[in-house]
Order: sequence, then C-alpha cells, then structure tokens
Amino acid sequence: MITSYKIFESKQVGNLYHFTNLISLYFIIQDNTLQTNREVESYDNLMRCFHLQNKGNWMYISFTRNKNFHKISQESMDHPVSCRLTIDGNKLSHKYKIYSIDYFESDSKYRNKEDEECVVVRYEFENINQYILKIEIPTLEKFKWEVDKGLGEDEYSYKFENICSHFGLDDKYEEYKEKNTKKSLNILIKKLYDEITNKIEYDNKL
Repeated sequence: MITSYKIFESKQVGNLYHFTNLISLYFIIQDNTLQTNREVESYDNLMRCFHLQNKGNWMYISFTRNKNFHKISQESMDHPVSCRLTIDGNKLSHKYKIYSIDYFESDSKYRNKEDEECVVVRYEFENINQYILKIEIPTLEKFKWEVDKGLGEDEYSYKFENICSHFGLDDKYEEYKEKNTKKSLNILIKKLYDEITNKIEYDNKL
C-alpha cells in the first residue's frame, strides 16, 4: 500500500474507517466532499431505531470500526473497494451524531464483523478532509483488479470514462474501447494510476 498521512491536533478516542475505490477517492479529496446515494428512508431499521422519520429525505454516510471490513465483506459488495480512509471518530462526533447500523442483520456471517456506524446529512458530507487521519492507496496491481471488477458496472464504467477525460486521456480511452484488448486497457490503467496517485500525493504534500 502507498500511504499518506494527515494529522490533526485533537484527542483521539477511536477511529472510524471508510472504504472506497481509487477513482472515487480522487474526487473525494479534490472536492472535499463525501457523497452518497443512500437515503435514510430506504433503511427502515435506521429510521425506526433512532426515530429519524423527520429525516426521511436525508442521506446517510457509512463508516465502520473494523479496519479490515473490506476483507471480510468484499464478496457481499456490489462495487470494488481498494482504498481505506481512517477517520477521526472523536472529532467527527463533536459535530455529528453517529448512529449504529446493521446491513447484514439477517446474515450471521457478517453481522458480528461489520461494526458499522453512519452519519446522517442533509445532502452530502462536506469538509471531509478535516476528519481524515490517514489515506491508504492500492498498488498498481490492486488498481488493475479494481478496474477489472468494476468495469462490468454502469456506475463504475461512467466514473472510469469521466476520470480519463478529466486527466486528458480521451485518446487512450478511445484506443482501449476500439481495440478492446488487455494490453490497451493496461496502458490506460497505468497512465491513469500515475495521474491519480501523483495528484493525491501532491495535494497531501508527501
């Protein structure tokens, strides 16, 4: 793993973790925002247990207390995760109420391992960078795995095309689409990986 650090001067009581893919991580850092498509009203147990009916049209952001959550839950996820954000849970709790949540309540294989928490927000989680203690980024080979797993999904494919355009790699993307070979994809992945990691490292002053 390539690791970068952000340390804040506050008493640390406990860490929370958020897992995502490298493409999403880039935009999280750049926009200083953590977005979600999960509505509070879509998870009835969350509303019922914490009396959040008045926030039925609000969103929630998921975190976990299990730093290895991605290892035990990867097969149950519908999207690739290869990055781990370590969040200052103590600092987070100064501004937000943190709710426990159990996605796998009917599956004993995961329910005792997920240790999930969430924060309820009106639209999106802004100023996320001030809560980040550590960012862990995948190796190139791990990123290749992420892309291979993700390109079968519409949302990931859209993000992949979008970030290629963002870094001016449209010609390499079109070449990959036209040739549709492993070689052309690997060339594109390598160029994209270099652009993303260089930008993240520059922004975090490694």
